[in-house]
Amino acid sequence: MEQPTSTSTKWFVGWSLAICFGMAVGFVPDLFHVGLQGDLIVKTLQRGCRSLGIFGLALTTGTLLLGWWRRWPGLEQRVGRSNGVLAQGLVIAGVSLLAAEVFMRLVFLNGASFGSGAGPINARFNRFNRLNRFESRGPDAIGPKPAGRFRIMVQGDSLTFGHGVRGEEHLYTSLMLESLQRLDPARFDMSVHAKSGANISEHLAILQRVGPDVAPDVIIYQWYPNDLETEASPRPVEFRNRVWTKLFFHELFQQVSYAWWFVDRQLTVRLSAPKVSYRERFHEIFAEGTPGWEAFEARFREWAATGQRLCPRLAVLLYPSKGERIFQDIHDRVIRLASANGVQTVDMTDYVGDVRDPRYLYAGRFDDHPSMVMHRRMAEALLGELPAWWPELFRREDAAERPR
Repeated sequence: MEQPTSTSTKWFVGWSLAICFGMAVGFVPDLFHVGLQGDLIVKTLQRGCRSLGIFGLALTTGTLLLGWWRRWPGLEQRVGRSNGVLAQGLVIAGVSLLAAEVFMRLVFLNGASFGSGAGPINARFNRFNRLNRFESRGPDAIGPKPAGRFRIMVQGDSLTFGHGVRGEEHLYTSLMLESLQRLDPARFDMSVHAKSGANISEHLAILQRVGPDVAPDVIIYQWYPNDLETEASPRPVEFRNRVWTKLFFHELFQQVSYAWWFVDRQLTVRLSAPKVSYRERFHEIFAEGTPGWEAFEARFREWAATGQRLCPRLAVLLYPSKGERIFQDIHDRVIRLASANGVQTVDMTDYVGDVRDPRYLYAGRFDDHPSMVMHRRMAEALLGELPAWWPELFRREDAAERPR
């Protein structure tokens, strides 16, 4: 009579087949062109089968060894129960994640903005963004200008890019241009260059690379405290190691799962808080006379000199961190530095200081970029200063022979 296969043998064979399947799946990218996303799916399946198979084999072997050592009765049944618990746990985890995913996709049906971080919820929110030829949002005028045309070049980071704001027409750059063109449609155009996280070094590089082709008559640089950072200055943020990122499915789920991405981001934000506050470290790194401040100062002077070789009209729009005065001393230093280098400034601190309701101050619940209301205020602040700084922009009789 044929002996029935033992429970432990069945589990050994099952987990071993999972490992073999994972190894076989690993050859798929070599045999078929699956693309980047397909390659990531294949790698996740490969790692998953191998990881679960190895863990299952270790569990089965460990149960058997411990059972033989402790002389457990009904050892085969115990092996089946231990592996069954693992299988049930995997099923429960999968069902729980699926339920959480359905819930999160209902909550964020149209996506939401979470600042500059890439993720599936952000991607859905930003799916209608229209990028210009410089991979920014907003107008992108470049090349020869008709006689009498004034061109405004705007440089900035994620604030100017407009993270959290749906529709380019609500950005301060578009609002400015619309107001100016109402005065004279043929007199003004604009070129916007904004990238998330861009600092003074990147603004300088862009000015050197495309400035001559843009040929601006006005350069406006939107400044934020992190613009102080250069290659020579350490970034005052600490990110701690997140153990769950070692899971075989983490990389794939980061791209496709609302629930996984949301939880990972929230935990990362809370675990990454340094013992010393961001404000304290920033003031320490960029105190006057420190290498960090001197590196920014040198780079700013170079930016101003490069800009003045292109046009005589330069301005800096300073936006406060979270709409508060926590970096006001740094703002004051930047204003003095700009003045010493022939650059006009407008500090938005006074324009946003009376706004305390987060619904009007921030782009969203999870995004502290400026809201549409704040973009409107930025446009109003600049439009209020331009006629005082450069009245020739608004005198029609100067259009044909304006200074360059």
